[in-house]
Amino acid sequence: MKAITIGAILAGLSLAACGSGGGGSTTGNTPTPTPTTSPTPTPTPTPPASYTSFDSLTGNQNFASTCAALLLNGNPPQVTPATPYGQGVNIAYDSPTATYTLSANGQTQTFGPADVDPAAPAPAKAYVKFTPSGARADSFVLFNPGAGGSGLTYARAVQWRNTASIPTLTINFCGIGVQTRVNDAPPVTSVSFTRSGITGSAFLRNPSGSTTQFSLVKSTIGMTVNLTTGKIVATMNLVGTPLPTGSGADVDLGTFTGDGDIDPSTGNYYGSWSGTTRPVIGNFGGAFFGPQGQEYGYSFNMLNFGGGTLDFSVAGAVFGAR
Repeated sequence: MKAITIGAILAGLSLAACGSGGGGSTTGNTPTPTPTTSPTPTPTPTPPASYTSFDSLTGNQNFASTCAALLLNGNPPQVTPATPYGQGVNIAYDSPTATYTLSANGQTQTFGPADVDPAAPAPAKAYVKFTPSGARADSFVLFNPGAGGSGLTYARAVQWRNTASIPTLTINFCGIGVQTRVNDAPPVTSVSFTRSGITGSAFLRNPSGSTTQFSLVKSTIGMTVNLTTGKIVATMNLVGTPLPTGSGADVDLGTFTGDGDIDPSTGNYYGSWSGTTRPVIGNFGGAFFGPQGQEYGYSFNMLNFGGGTLDFSVAGAVFGAR
């Protein structure tokens, strides 16, 4: 339509020029010039949203989180439901004192320079408190979980071991980060995340009645997002490596699918699991991090009851990037 309009204007100008191009004189009023239409200016593109990488954050910080926890009160242990992002452990960093204060369920703990864990590998920020007898008690670790062999820029993992909840020792697996703004979705209809990483533990009751604990680092994780419908499909094949390492062969713990929905008011998401090889109940909750949701993180939990008895439990956090 714009091309036709411009063409008509040009044709009118040409006809006017031809009409006034003769050599004789003209009489009467001076003709009114044909008005011209200025072309519509090209709108200035909206600059991309600016985000600060996690490692570049300065000053006091207050981090929301999503968390799932192991309750080490049974064999296998029970787990807490994964929280929606913003309803997990609150983590406040005080820059002048370089201390972290963790708060959840009415309990608060502070970790500072005097609690730095000398045994923790760099570059993780790890803190531990000791009992009067010298035993390790509460601990807090903040680290880059990585995804597909590479580190993440905006998301971070947290583990909080809380003995203050005795007689139920609790280990929280959380995700925090520089969250994607609600109005900064990628301009596509769907996205798939090709890099992923997982932190957490699984417990499986053996036929003898004993329980084996597993690391999950060899698991395969995937996630796709439909930005038109707001639907999320999370997949995981959990592969357990018995702990302590070297105590047995890896075990395929099952393949699971999570179906979730994005909350359009927050950009957070929440969903539940189903198992194809091991029936489970459980859920997951998380958020996207960085420009246009470049990264994601969610906490999750699963339980399986065989014959009415808990025989499989898992809690952890998953992170990824595209």
